[in-house]
Amino acid sequence: MIEHLVARCGVYRMLFPSENVGDIRPLPEFVRLSPVKIRRTVPVVLDLRVYLGVPAPDCGVRMGWHSTDGARRVDLVLDEVEAIVHCGPGDRRPTPMLPPRLRLLCDGAMPDSQGRFRLCIRPDTALPVSSPRDRRDVLAALRFEEMP
Repeated sequence: MIEHLVARCGVYRMLFPSENVGDIRPLPEFVRLSPVKIRRTVPVVLDLRVYLGVPAPDCGVRMGWHSTDGARRVDLVLDEVEAIVHCGPGDRRPTPMLPPRLRLLCDGAMPDSQGRFRLCIRPDTALPVSSPRDRRDVLAALRFEEMP
Protein backbone atom coordinates (compact mmCIF):
# COMPACT_ATOMS: atom_id res chain seq x y z
CA MET A 1 0.00 0.00 0.00
CA ILE A 2 1.28 3.41 -0.98
CA GLU A 3 0.02 6.53 0.75
CA HIS A 4 -1.31 9.27 -1.54
CA LEU A 5 -2.62 12.78 -0.99
CA VAL A 6 -5.92 13.58 -2.67
CA ALA A 7 -5.82 17.09 -4.13
CA ARG A 8 -8.69 18.88 -5.84
CA CYS A 9 -8.19 21.16 -8.79
CA GLY A 10 -11.51 22.23 -10.29
CA VAL A 11 -13.40 19.10 -11.35
CA TYR A 12 -10.26 16.95 -11.10
CA ARG A 13 -9.28 14.87 -8.09
CA MET A 14 -5.62 13.88 -8.24
CA LEU A 15 -3.55 11.44 -6.22
CA PHE A 16 0.02 12.51 -5.47
CA PRO A 17 2.32 9.90 -3.88
CA SER A 18 3.05 11.27 -0.41
CA GLU A 19 6.77 10.55 -0.82
CA ASN A 20 6.83 13.18 -3.58
CA VAL A 21 5.07 15.89 -1.57
CA GLY A 22 6.95 18.41 0.53
CA ASP A 23 5.10 21.05 2.46
CA ILE A 24 1.47 22.06 2.05
CA ARG A 25 0.37 25.49 3.11
CA PRO A 26 -2.58 27.77 2.44
CA LEU A 27 -2.07 30.67 0.09
CA PRO A 28 -2.11 33.68 2.38
CA GLU A 29 -4.55 36.39 1.38
CA PHE A 30 -1.74 38.92 1.11
CA VAL A 31 0.14 36.85 -1.49
CA ARG A 32 -1.00 37.68 -4.97
CA LEU A 33 0.00 35.39 -7.81
CA SER A 34 0.67 37.17 -11.08
CA PRO A 35 1.78 35.94 -14.50
CA VAL A 36 5.44 35.12 -14.44
CA LYS A 37 8.12 37.67 -15.11
CA ILE A 38 11.59 36.31 -15.39
CA ARG A 39 13.23 37.18 -12.09
CA ARG A 40 15.56 34.79 -10.39
CA THR A 41 14.95 36.13 -6.88
CA VAL A 42 11.17 35.71 -6.82
CA PRO A 43 9.67 32.29 -6.01
CA VAL A 44 7.91 30.85 -9.05
CA VAL A 45 5.00 28.46 -8.78
CA LEU A 46 2.88 26.53 -11.27
CA ASP A 47 -0.83 27.23 -10.93
CA LEU A 48 -2.21 23.83 -11.85
CA ARG A 49 -5.70 25.33 -12.09
CA VAL A 50 -4.60 27.60 -14.93
CA TYR A 51 -2.64 24.79 -16.59
CA LEU A 52 -5.73 22.54 -16.58
CA GLY A 53 -8.07 25.34 -17.61
CA VAL A 54 -10.39 25.11 -14.62
CA PRO A 55 -11.93 28.06 -12.73
CA ALA A 56 -9.67 29.18 -9.89
CA PRO A 57 -11.21 30.25 -6.58
CA ASP A 58 -9.67 33.18 -4.73
CA CYS A 59 -8.12 30.89 -2.16
CA GLY A 60 -6.11 27.72 -2.54
CA VAL A 61 -3.13 25.78 -1.26
CA ARG A 62 0.48 25.71 -2.28
CA MET A 63 2.01 22.24 -2.34
CA GLY A 64 5.68 21.48 -2.79
CA TRP A 65 6.28 18.60 -5.21
CA HIS A 66 9.56 16.86 -6.08
CA SER A 67 10.50 13.93 -8.27
CA THR A 68 11.62 10.76 -6.53
CA ASP A 69 15.26 11.41 -7.39
CA GLY A 70 14.95 15.05 -6.27
CA ALA A 71 16.08 16.42 -9.64
CA ARG A 72 12.81 18.27 -10.37
CA ARG A 73 10.97 20.47 -7.88
CA VAL A 74 8.01 22.79 -8.26
CA ASP A 75 5.44 24.42 -6.03
CA LEU A 76 1.92 23.73 -7.28
CA VAL A 77 -1.18 25.81 -6.60
CA LEU A 78 -4.33 23.73 -6.15
CA ASP A 79 -7.83 24.30 -4.80
CA GLU A 80 -7.31 22.12 -1.73
CA VAL A 81 -5.82 18.92 -0.33
CA GLU A 82 -8.75 16.77 0.75
CA ALA A 83 -7.49 13.55 2.29
CA ILE A 84 -4.86 10.85 2.56
CA VAL A 85 -5.70 7.50 0.97
CA HIS A 86 -3.88 4.21 0.57
CA CYS A 87 -3.53 2.84 -2.93
CA GLY A 88 -2.70 -0.81 -3.51
CA PRO A 89 -1.19 -2.20 -6.71
CA GLY A 90 -4.55 -3.59 -7.89
CA ASP A 91 -6.51 -0.41 -7.16
CA ARG A 92 -5.45 1.44 -10.28
CA ARG A 93 -7.35 1.23 -13.51
CA PRO A 94 -6.34 2.35 -16.99
CA THR A 95 -6.65 6.08 -17.36
CA PRO A 96 -10.04 7.11 -18.75
CA MET A 97 -10.36 9.69 -21.50
CA LEU A 98 -8.34 12.68 -20.39
CA PRO A 99 -7.39 16.04 -21.84
CA PRO A 100 -3.93 15.88 -23.45
CA ARG A 101 -2.47 18.08 -20.70
CA LEU A 102 -3.28 15.44 -18.10
CA ARG A 103 -2.67 12.29 -20.10
CA LEU A 104 1.14 12.49 -19.84
CA LEU A 105 1.07 13.29 -16.12
CA CYS A 106 -1.06 10.30 -15.07
CA ASP A 107 -0.38 6.59 -14.91
CA GLY A 108 -3.87 5.42 -14.02
CA ALA A 109 -7.00 6.26 -12.08
CA MET A 110 -8.53 4.99 -8.88
CA PRO A 111 -12.30 5.05 -8.36
CA ASP A 112 -13.59 6.58 -5.15
CA SER A 113 -16.67 5.61 -3.15
CA GLN A 114 -18.86 8.05 -5.11
CA GLY A 115 -18.08 6.54 -8.50
CA ARG A 116 -15.71 9.31 -9.60
CA PHE A 117 -12.10 8.78 -10.57
CA ARG A 118 -9.04 10.09 -8.81
CA LEU A 119 -6.17 10.54 -11.25
CA CYS A 120 -2.87 8.97 -10.18
CA ILE A 121 -0.02 11.40 -10.88
CA ARG A 122 3.22 9.68 -11.89
CA PRO A 123 5.90 9.89 -9.18
CA ASP A 124 8.54 11.06 -11.66
CA THR A 125 6.37 13.01 -14.04
CA ALA A 126 7.65 15.97 -15.99
CA LEU A 127 5.60 18.69 -17.58
CA PRO A 128 5.37 18.21 -21.33
CA VAL A 129 7.40 20.92 -23.07
CA SER A 130 8.32 19.23 -26.33
CA SER A 131 6.09 21.26 -28.62
CA PRO A 132 5.66 25.05 -28.84
CA ARG A 133 2.06 24.69 -27.64
CA ASP A 134 3.14 22.65 -24.60
CA ARG A 135 5.74 25.29 -23.68
CA ARG A 136 3.16 28.06 -24.11
CA ASP A 137 0.67 26.24 -21.84
CA VAL A 138 3.27 25.75 -19.11
CA LEU A 139 4.47 29.35 -19.33
CA ALA A 140 0.87 30.60 -19.13
CA ALA A 141 0.44 28.72 -15.81
CA LEU A 142 3.65 29.96 -14.17
CA ARG A 143 3.15 32.58 -11.48
CA PHE A 144 5.28 34.58 -9.11
CA GLU A 145 4.52 36.06 -5.71
CA GLU A 146 3.83 39.75 -5.39
CA MET A 147 4.31 40.78 -1.81
CA PRO A 148 2.55 43.93 -0.52
